[in-house]
Amino acid sequence: ADGSPVTHAVAWALGAKLDRTGGVALVLLGPGSTAREVDEAMTTAAVSRLPVVFVGAAGPSRVQGMPVQLVDGVDALAVHDATSRALDRARAGAGPSVVEPVLPQPGAWAGRDPLLVCEQLLRETATVHDDFFADVADTVDVLAEAVFARVRTTRP
Repeated sequence: ADGSPVTHAVAWALGAKLDRTGGVALVLLGPGSTAREVDEAMTTAAVSRLPVVFVGAAGPSRVQGMPVQLVDGVDALAVHDATSRALDRARAGAGPSVVEPVLPQPGAWAGRDPLLVCEQLLRETATVHDDFFADVADTVDVLAEAVFARVRTTRP
């Protein structure tokens, strides 16, 4: 996200705090989240102890005294658990947090493909049958083909 969604989420969190709704803003920080507005929004969230959770690479200059949970970004359950703890913390009035999923460098993840790790986890811990994975693969194939068809027919 660039700066705007982050500032909107922090403003929403301020409203939730003032209205005592118990709501928490969840902000996903992407590669474009380097705008100055992001730093200002995170500082505002920290100083005002707003109910907001930032998920993504925040960088040490941005955390402004917020707790940071580094988590294995390939492990979907670890990311879920860390995010859930941060959301609970924010709901309890303890202010904002950062959840930073740590991912392998491009190319280095081949041995730990996040999708294959998730599939293995589902096979080991859930009542998920091969038919489920076949259905997911078929759906992905159909969606991917639709995207490729659209790209082929769209002119610049």
